[in-house]
Amino acid sequence: MITSRDNAQVKNVCKLREEKSERRKQNLMVLEGERLLLEAASIKYLYYTVGSNYQRFLPLAQNAQEVTPEVFKKMSDTVSPQGVLGLVELPDLSPEVDPCGKYLAFENLQDPSNLGAAARTAEAFSLSGIIVCGTDPYSPKVLRASMGAILRIPVIECDDFLEFVAKLPHRKVGTVCRDGEDIRSFDFSNDIVLIGNEGNGLTKQAQDLCERLVTINMSGKAESLNASVASAIAVWEMTKNG
Repeated sequence: MITSRDNAQVKNVCKLREEKSERRKQNLMVLEGERLLLEAASIKYLYYTVGSNYQRFLPLAQNAQEVTPEVFKKMSDTVSPQGVLGLVELPDLSPEVDPCGKYLAFENLQDPSNLGAAARTAEAFSLSGIIVCGTDPYSPKVLRASMGAILRIPVIECDDFLEFVAKLPHRKVGTVCRDGEDIRSFDFSNDIVLIGNEGNGLTKQAQDLCERLVTINMSGKAESLNASVASAIAVWEMTKNG
């Protein structure tokens, strides 16, 4: 049993939870709680407290270690820990892009919760995948907000958003706050729909990259929608006709 909060394994879990660079270096991410662990095909390290529902995950674990509730609290990133977490290998971050697929592409998102919620919607409507740059798709906040859905959908991570998207064969459709075509009557096909930053939307360079621009017209006084809400509307319009 691990009883010290200064244990090397405990410190490593905290590093993996907090640092994208460490996740990439070790090729591991932290899945905390039963819901997320149920998405894992294999668990490299399982940490648990007595009284948690850890037994169901033991057959998946290569290594399992009991920790005290105080130690688990340090390892945890949640307000009410369930007493079970695992270190799991990262999925492939460069899956093959389907030239006939439908994708959401996120430029400079700042809020991990927005990415997680958008990924949940994209997976629910069977998009081919999502394209991200900057925000780590496997941070704890993204994982929780997606309710594990981001582990069930291909995620393409790129270093240079504009360069990567420009090379793809799909039509690029940008979402803008005003002066675009009405998204409700737009004829979507196998497109990449670009979603911009929460505060500023798509950059001019991203807009210039797009063949078409669409707008979610609103009758209220709001100037714009939350990025995850805009993504949900876009996904619905992209997929409503099959």
